[in-house]
Amino acid sequence: MNTEIFEVENFMKSRPHVVILGAGATVAAIPHGDKNGKKSSVMDGFIEKLGMSDIIKNTNIQTKSNNLEDIYTELSERDDCVEIINILDQKIRDYFSELAIPDNPNIYDFIILSLRNKDIIATFNWDPLLIQAYNRVSQITNNLPDLAFLHGNVCVGYCRNHKQGGAIPNKCGECGEYFDHVKLLYPIKNKKYSEDPYIKDNWKALRNALKRAYYVTIFGYSAPTTDAEAIAILQEAWGISEERNFEQFEIIDIKEEKEIIKSWSPFIHTHHYDIHKNFFDSSLANYPRRTTDVLFDRTMNCKIINPLRKFDPSMSWEEVKDLIDSLVSEETDQKDNFLSSDIVHQDDMPMVTKTLPVQPNNKFTLDKLIEKLLDAKKHGVLGTDPVNITYLNINGDKEYKITNVIAINTHEVDERGGSVTLMIDME
Repeated sequence: MNTEIFEVENFMKSRPHVVILGAGATVAAIPHGDKNGKKSSVMDGFIEKLGMSDIIKNTNIQTKSNNLEDIYTELSERDDCVEIINILDQKIRDYFSELAIPDNPNIYDFIILSLRNKDIIATFNWDPLLIQAYNRVSQITNNLPDLAFLHGNVCVGYCRNHKQGGAIPNKCGECGEYFDHVKLLYPIKNKKYSEDPYIKDNWKALRNALKRAYYVTIFGYSAPTTDAEAIAILQEAWGISEERNFEQFEIIDIKEEKEIIKSWSPFIHTHHYDIHKNFFDSSLANYPRRTTDVLFDRTMNCKIINPLRKFDPSMSWEEVKDLIDSLVSEETDQKDNFLSSDIVHQDDMPMVTKTLPVQPNNKFTLDKLIEKLLDAKKHGVLGTDPVNITYLNINGDKEYKITNVIAINTHEVDERGGSVTLMIDME
């Protein structure tokens, strides 16, 4: 292989996959409750779950919202609510500290194991489930992603003298003192992310990874208006979406696509995004530890990649360990090479690569075409009304029904025109 080509491919596949978790991820991880049946909650209705509805009601707050972020923001701006805030703080810590991850393999276990030490998981959540999952899956492999706690965490500690962190009740490796509990950032509009050194360091780690990221997955984080500061930091690190023409953005959320795109459109380059309502449909579940490798092979090498080794919600710990052991073994064997070529599977089905011209000043049409091509229900390819065409004739032989668009590569498409190449599966 050409050395320059090898270096480019190796570089791209070695770039980070950044995963950002919000409250919806924890809700998805324990939909029927934690190990003891206790359920987590998103911010809506959380005050009621904490048993503080009557106390809050007596403060005569102005907001009509039942969202913790809106309520806490108003309380924090009032001098007469300091005592109530202190009570609320402790109740939040107590509530989340009691959560325990179920014994069987959990979504959080899968998320951690789906990534490698080049990657990072950054969470806005206070609950301990991610740490609990990390502690047990580290017995399977130590090649795991970094963790960043953007709002602090109830079971994470920190030594301010030596800037070391870890799970409570561990000790600092320098001074031998037990870690102090880290500060929790509460949901107010001005969170001041740079004031606390631990929070500042975690945000710095995320920013550094996001700048270099090849793949980004947002799981259960809705980019609320009260987190404008966080979104601004993320956007500054990510940069201009028009310059992210190789990267992929993935969102796992139960909301409707229009609402999701409205929140994340500044981060998305044209059609470079996927939306899933279920974690097990995501790249993390379908291509564990190979997400960036598969992205490059699909989009740049035009290879057909089938999810042959993936996570399943019914997996036992033995099955999880066997899968991860095989993947880690390959990573060790191929440490001086890039990965994923051995999981490429060429289906025994008709396939064609088709190049379509794009007329000058017709970029909008191209975006619409690609949007429709990525629609799982119907794929348009040729004709004056491409949206409605689902069959393609090859060399006058016969018509094939399009079942999937494997890869889409655009070639110098700008105001001067260009072309788009499609690799298509057909029946």
